[in-house]
Amino acid sequence: MIARDAASTLPRALASVAIQSLRDWECVLVDDASSDGTAGLAARLLPGGVRVHALERHGGRGAARAAGLERCRGELVAFLDSDDWMYADRLERSAAALERTPEAIAVFAPAIVERGARVLGVLDPSDGRWPPWPFASCVVRRGEAVRAGFSPELRHAEDLDFLLRLVEDRRWLTLPGAAYAYRVGEPDVARHRATQREVARVLVRRGDAGGLRARVGASSALARWALLGALPERTSRRLLAASRRRNLRAARPREVSRHRAERERLADFIAREGWPSAGAG
Repeated sequence: MIARDAASTLPRALASVAIQSLRDWECVLVDDASSDGTAGLAARLLPGGVRVHALERHGGRGAARAAGLERCRGELVAFLDSDDWMYADRLERSAAALERTPEAIAVFAPAIVERGARVLGVLDPSDGRWPPWPFASCVVRRGEAVRAGFSPELRHAEDLDFLLRLVEDRRWLTLPGAAYAYRVGEPDVARHRATQREVARVLVRRGDAGGLRARVGASSALARWALLGALPERTSRRLLAASRRRNLRAARPREVSRHRAERERLADFIAREGWPSAGAG
């Protein structure tokens, strides 16, 4: 888990770790030079259950993920962003899937996308896009994660860069049901533009290796998404929201019910333990 000024959302993320049905886990949290006491809060909420590594200077997402991966000791690595949360059976189901299929390097879970308490849709890695998405919902064998690695110089597109190296010409799995909650805010045009520039760098750096241009570079969805960074801010904000909707499928009633039950489970745990309430929603 990487975090920067995440004190308002950290309780829900850590609660989703604490209630995992698979009990053999370690939690490594990299605090990317927060100014709101994120590191201390993590240590107080899960004393002995989380290993916190604090970066002295803000390094960005690539540097933070690289530092976290370096400190992982388990056979499998699961990612969890500090403003997201996961279902209580995510680790158990993912580990079981990889045990059943030893030739697979990773397993991706569909993610329910939410804004506050509102379900916007589902990011489903089985929808045919390449590389599979969302990145944060994957559980990967640690050796394969180390092989792919994170580029410390990338502050926004480190996840795409990692996935392109991870899954190319290798087998990966998809869980049959959602196991991850991916929280989004309002479209952030400035961040999108910074990410768009890094995506371009990643694709140029890789060139046409492994037919990348045919699989990613010629993707109309990725091309539209990257182009938004060159448009006026008001137009970009509107089109970013539309692009986000296009990438989602509608959540089925059973998925929405399960999601609400998982949220309630987290809220009950947080209240029972006397933790501070998570951020809005």
